[in-house]
Amino acid sequence: MALPIACHFCGAPGAVLHSVGEPLCARCARATDAQRDPPFCSACNGVVLGKSRQGANGNHYHPADTCRETPDDAKRPVCDFTQVPAGRYLCAIDDVRPGTTRAGDERWSVLLTVADGPYVGRMAGWDALVFSIRGRARARMVLKALGLPAKGRVTVEPADLRGRTAFVDVRPAEYVGADGTTVRRNEVPYDGWHSAPKGPACGHSACSQYFIDTGDATCQQGRADR
Repeated sequence: MALPIACHFCGAPGAVLHSVGEPLCARCARATDAQRDPPFCSACNGVVLGKSRQGANGNHYHPADTCRETPDDAKRPVCDFTQVPAGRYLCAIDDVRPGTTRAGDERWSVLLTVADGPYVGRMAGWDALVFSIRGRARARMVLKALGLPAKGRVTVEPADLRGRTAFVDVRPAEYVGADGTTVRRNEVPYDGWHSAPKGPACGHSACSQYFIDTGDATCQQGRADR
């Protein structure tokens, strides 16, 4: 007898594969469809529908009394893997690790490293391309942002992605592990990939950061004096 698939966010059984590339229960699927950046409850790790309630420790909780902040929340050990704050960065793909989802679909995990600006060389986060019926729309969006063929029937290999660059949005996300440790890492939103035009030719670090923030590749040095 096959075991029911657990929700990627809250662990509830009976989940089905969502367009984000992960199995979600009906509740978390509705929240994901309704909100681009849904907060996660620090008590139950589920997606918060509607307005969240923020505890004294800064974490989000469901409005229901069953998801109250407890004294243990403030004492819970934290394992923080974030190396850059939330924002948009010019990133290069440093590694691609092929694998499969729990549903058996091909999944490539990609390591994103900041390629320019004050955080150059730091890990921006991990993301995944899921080559399933529901996940292929996002996979094509990522391939297009990387300058790879994305229309019709295409053939790509992990090596085709390594070294390519794109603007990527990252935001912090956290969950509670089985041992009670709060794990914090950066994640990429569904629509967080953007094509990277050619950067400024001047090579100034300030101009590179301005290009990342605005997309303007012209040299900004001396403009304030004009």
